[in-house]
Amino acid sequence: SRQKDALDLGKPERLDALLQTVKEQSPDFIILDSLKRFHRRDENSNADMSAVYADTLRPVADINKSGLIVIHHYNKPHGDASSNGQAIGRVRGASDIVASADQVWTLERIDGDLILAHEKCRWSDSADKLAVSIEDAHQGNGVRLRAQKAEADAERVIKLHLMPCGLSGALRTSIIDALAEAGIKSDSRLASKYLGRMFARAEVVKQQEGKQT
Repeated sequence: SRQKDALDLGKPERLDALLQTVKEQSPDFIILDSLKRFHRRDENSNADMSAVYADTLRPVADINKSGLIVIHHYNKPHGDASSNGQAIGRVRGASDIVASADQVWTLERIDGDLILAHEKCRWSDSADKLAVSIEDAHQGNGVRLRAQKAEADAERVIKLHLMPCGLSGALRTSIIDALAEAGIKSDSRLASKYLGRMFARAEVVKQQEGKQT
């Protein structure tokens, strides 16, 4: 039977067994889901979490230069004031959990959209946010992850749609249709969200209910 500490990579015999498996199998990526299941350190201690990275995670990734993906969780809700609006500020536990990572991606549902955001990259600027959808594939025997740029693409399509309209403006329904034709998920609520952001930046003018220009 599985021992209670079977996942504790802080135990040398457990870590050595994983390192040997990684060396033999030579995977491109290793996924640890989730972080708390692989250590028994104090998650709120920067010293402890820095040690988890240095003594456990780095050796696992470095043994054959595999990509290492570590799943972790939030401890604050979306919109929590103490996070200053930053998703990365809501990550549970010590700040060294984020600081020690080379890249940080967050995934959460915001206003009905499943948003994948590139919050940190040690080597370059972060990538654009993506709106993602998960679809069944191969008659239910697999999953396809479909992604598109969440906000920039939608706003670009809206601008292109409004340009020839001039002062006459465009009906909201036509904007929704234009987004759909571009392959961007949209309905009245989502169109209002995109238009609201553009209106706040004075990129569109609201003429009357149902129209934007």
